[in-house]
Amino acid sequence: MAHLAQPASLPQKLQLKYRRLTMLRIPHELREEFPEAVTVIHGLIATDHAFARLAADYDEVNRAIYRIESGEEPTIDERLEELKRQRLKLKDELAGVLAKAM
Repeated sequence: MAHLAQPASLPQKLQLKYRRLTMLRIPHELREEFPEAVTVIHGLIATDHAFARLAADYDEVNRAIYRIESGEEPTIDERLEELKRQRLKLKDELAGVLAKAM
């Protein structure tokens, strides 16, 4: 995972917060799921509203799963399983669009 350079012009408190945020690794991010298509993903997000919406929905569901699995957010097992099914459905839709675009 590529890290962005830390802006030296930020106050020290914000630099620490920035460093923590850039070190956070959330499993199943799109760039991890489709490493061969990172450039295509960025291009589609910028030019295809439907793809951008799918990608945003995927990220939202994926991060909700991460918060549950990391213990940040309590939930019932059924909700976690529903979110995982939703993530898989979105990933399949994204893969279909990427296959056509590549």
